[in-house]
Amino acid sequence: MLHHHFDLDKDTYEFSFSADIVEVIIGDLFFRDDEQLEDTDDDSEQNPADVARKQLIKKKNEKKNAMELFCKEEEVSVYTTTIKDVVHFDLAMDFVGIGLSFRTHRGQSFFDLRIRACYRSELVNLHLAAIPMFDRHSVVNIFNLIVKFMDALYNKWRAKLIGVSTDGENTMMGRHAGVVTRLVDCANHDVMRIWCAPHQIDIMVKATAEGINNGDWVKQAYSFFVYLRVQDNLIIAMNVKCPKKTNRWAHLGCLLNFYKSYRRLLLA
Repeated sequence: MLHHHFDLDKDTYEFSFSADIVEVIIGDLFFRDDEQLEDTDDDSEQNPADVARKQLIKKKNEKKNAMELFCKEEEVSVYTTTIKDVVHFDLAMDFVGIGLSFRTHRGQSFFDLRIRACYRSELVNLHLAAIPMFDRHSVVNIFNLIVKFMDALYNKWRAKLIGVSTDGENTMMGRHAGVVTRLVDCANHDVMRIWCAPHQIDIMVKATAEGINNGDWVKQAYSFFVYLRVQDNLIIAMNVKCPKKTNRWAHLGCLLNFYKSYRRLLLA
């Protein structure tokens, strides 16, 4: 609308949040309050203790600055915040609305949580949160993280949970004590457990590939890929680099397509 093109500096948004969302999710889950940080990767000659102390101060200041964005209302458990840069906020919301996510810190792992919900007779898919994981990725830690987040966001989630979908990693899918099993036990009624279809396909591809010539074929395919990626002269001459094989077996197809497309040059 034309309104967005006039007096942008004077436009603001104001939002209200429950105290649990601000204090638990933002103040607790998204920041680490450890008195000591893990060993730093800083290669400088500074004293490691001084480096760790500086990092600790930096992290505390980051949390302090984030929490100062929210003002608590008197006599009620509600926080308010004012968005002054409306254009940037609307742009960010548009990106999130079509399924994009904010880039997380490269050195920090996170737990990706998505939900599907029925809203006004329509099924909506929401990327709910990318929650930092500061502890080991054990069943107990992941389960406690999810429960703490959901209790703060919507404490009636146990009565609304009708299905859980995840990948096939053992921590998530353990039959007796996995994360999904614990979540299902929390629900007030029966829950449908869905195992990620692409992950099942991934497992089948892995098993099939490793069964060819007792695993020698896939071993040779990967050895050849490692060799090709370090041949600088060949890469320059072909003007293309062999795709990298990651831990996802779906990338095996990309690797084989490369071998097929450039087989004459590779043989030469």
